[in-house]
Amino acid sequence: MDLIHDFFKNAVFSYRSNPSVYRGGHNDRFLAAVESDRLIIRSEGSTSTVATDVLAFEDIVAVNHGDLTMQITLLEPRRKGCRSKAGRRRRDVYLRREQASNTLDLASTALLHYALGDLDEMVNSAECPTRTRVLLLINPVSGRGKAEELYYKYAAPLFKLACDRFVVETTKTVSTQHIRHLGMDNADKYDAFITCGGDGVLHELLQGILHLPDGRYLLKHLKFGMLPGGSGNGLSTSAVYASEKDFCGNVEEFVGDFNAAMRLILRGKTTPLD
Repeated sequence: MDLIHDFFKNAVFSYRSNPSVYRGGHNDRFLAAVESDRLIIRSEGSTSTVATDVLAFEDIVAVNHGDLTMQITLLEPRRKGCRSKAGRRRRDVYLRREQASNTLDLASTALLHYALGDLDEMVNSAECPTRTRVLLLINPVSGRGKAEELYYKYAAPLFKLACDRFVVETTKTVSTQHIRHLGMDNADKYDAFITCGGDGVLHELLQGILHLPDGRYLLKHLKFGMLPGGSGNGLSTSAVYASEKDFCGNVEEFVGDFNAAMRLILRGKTTPLD
């Protein structure tokens, strides 16, 4: 934690957000500081008590760096509007440090894991961090043929930003039998399975794994994620709603929300499945 505070302390940054949430001048200089569960960004010299930007740690899914710049990717809440439903949107914040720092890479990693809540565990572990091996099944006919398009539009770019934590291999499914065989043939080769399609893809995948002699043991040790690429998306919506109900009381708002599902996956949020 000291590394993060030291990186931001007395440092001046240029700041950019995509999409923009700031209406000030383009040449302003900014200060950043960690306050409790947020990263606060303020314009240098400003006497206003209102921050330029507030990044909630619970919304951060990736932190990358390069050329003096820290890129922070969030999947943050979007309230229901006149022309849009509630859900989550992706936003990227870029902080370019005016002064060179030889701790940019370490500070970026530390900030990410502090936001994920596992910084102490990572620091105290005697083992090197490992990447989660994922087999991602895409049903190209789910959701009226839109599942694959949705995956590459919303999920794939986020997995690329999180490549330090996830190794993702994708495969297209061709039949229910094919899905079962994918489960049977790969249950001991991956740490997690993610399905992009309707609820039926996960059902067939689980059935395939259960046909193995040690299927029940494997199910206890594997993790499963669901991206809502189907028509109903009941299971994925239920998992998302369990974490979103505090700020939105209408479960229908989250049906088919890829960003809400990806936030759970990238932050490693799990829930028991009967």
